[in-house]
Amino acid sequence: MNINLLQKTILLFLFTFLINNSVFSQDVDNKWVFGVGVNAVDIRNSSTIPATIEDYFNKGLNDINMSGAFIKVSAERYLAKGFSLQLSLSANKIEKGYNYSKGDPLLSDNFTAVDTKVKYDLNHLLGETKWFDPFLLVGGGYVKIGDNSNANFASGFGFNAWITENVGLNFQSDYNHGIKSFGTDYFQHSAGLIFKLKNNPSFIWRDKN
Repeated sequence: MNINLLQKTILLFLFTFLINNSVFSQDVDNKWVFGVGVNAVDIRNSSTIPATIEDYFNKGLNDINMSGAFIKVSAERYLAKGFSLQLSLSANKIEKGYNYSKGDPLLSDNFTAVDTKVKYDLNHLLGETKWFDPFLLVGGGYVKIGDNSNANFASGFGFNAWITENVGLNFQSDYNHGIKSFGTDYFQHSAGLIFKLKNNPSFIWRDKN
């Protein structure tokens, strides 16, 4: 991905956030959440489910990719009954590819992913915890790694930790499975700041007379 284009996208996101935060600040209904942060990509090194689980928990940080502009931005809209819809855009650079071992030559493949996921807030099932929101998610997206691209199916988990009523921290971990037979499977982990915005804008028209 062009770095200048990505920087412009981030600036546009932050500008939109500032505008919306000032316009919606008097409304108590918070249905929109925007986020900005970083992401790490771990190309899957296994071909079976048990080996994939082992890869997730036991491989450490040796094959984690966090290079280039490893940025993630997201927008989320609450739907109903604990469900929300999340749209995200992320970029990274893949230096450690499939079956990477320490000491192997590094790659230089740009990574760009656009994802849409449905999230379920576990507090809707377990009870409200005020500041801690654990969730599960499922969905899909489109990823381009170097010259290769494919659609994928994704599932994962994470949580929001609210610092104030409208500002919090987000941590999310997904497994992405390439739908095509030659698609790349990978884990993606992300962390960042989230901002809860008001749902219904209130515009006050004043008579200048």
